Amino acid sequence: EGPGKDLSEDLSRAGLVPDSPKNEGKTLFGASVTLRVTEAPVEDVGRAVARLTAADLVRIGARPGDVLRITGRMAGVARGDLQTSGEPGTIQVDGTVRGNCGAGLEEIVSVTRVEHGTAVSVRLASTADGSAQTAISLEKLLEDLAGVPVLTGAVVRVPTFAKPVNFQVVRTIPDGPVVIDRRTDLRVVAGEQP
Repeated sequence: EGPGKDLSEDLSRAGLVPDSPKNEGKTLFGASVTLRVTEAPVEDVGRAVARLTAADLVRIGARPGDVLRITGRMAGVARGDLQTSGEPGTIQVDGTVRGNCGAGLEEIVSVTRVEHGTAVSVRLASTADGSAQTAISLEKLLEDLAGVPVLTGAVVRVPTFAKPVNFQVVRTIPDGPVVIDRRTDLRVVAGEQP
């Protein structure tokens, strides 16, 4: 009887079991909630994770692992997960996600679950000088960005030994929200702007 059992019971109570009779015919896909932005836990920094309470995930018809569109002054995407601590009506995101969705701490954003594809191809442009990007191999980039949802124009953060390096997503195939995986053709291009 470890923490996993308690979590599954919490998810069930909150309605996060999609095929249970309790949820039959009650899809909330496309529903949107308004949440207040708070700081992400340190372990989520650079991972494009948005943590919500179980009740807020249910309100938008999402489960942990779903891709969420977060809209402030702009739209960004992140992978939804459960808050381990926090208060209802809040969303925990890091500075990169806040920048992508155009919202600061304590500001209000709109959150909805979105359909997404697997990225076949993603082109990145470094936002730093050339020496920083050459220190990172494509294999390291792909390893660090596997599982990260992106949109064209978004910024992604890759940790290095010295300091993290930011890249802007110049192009994705297919268009729209996509999730980078180990088979994605990931390349760093020079001189292209979104």
